Amino acid sequence: MSHIVEASGDDERELVKDLVKGDQNAFNLLYQKYSSLIYQKIFLMTKYEHIADELLQDIFLKIWSNRANINPDKSFKAWLYTIAQNVVYDYYRKLANDK
Repeated sequence: MSHIVEASGDDERELVKDLVKGDQNAFNLLYQKYSSLIYQKIFLMTKYEHIADELLQDIFLKIWSNRANINPDKSFKAWLYTIAQNVVYDYYRKLANDK
């Protein structure tokens, strides 16, 4: 039986520990749990579906690429929201610099 997407805090901490170790299944479960919430946050900030789709993929790519730096003892959700906000801000900074 796999972890349930509505995992408790302890279950989520175990998923994050597995993610840090490179467990792709843990990554997929965390993606399933949070991608809709993060997409909504990004969409509210950008107002464009195609941009929200692209930035969502960028965020989860960053998570996978930097998984060794994640602290499983801290709130993954709070960390993820911070990453999402920073990615959107970086997107707008890049747009402003390209003009």
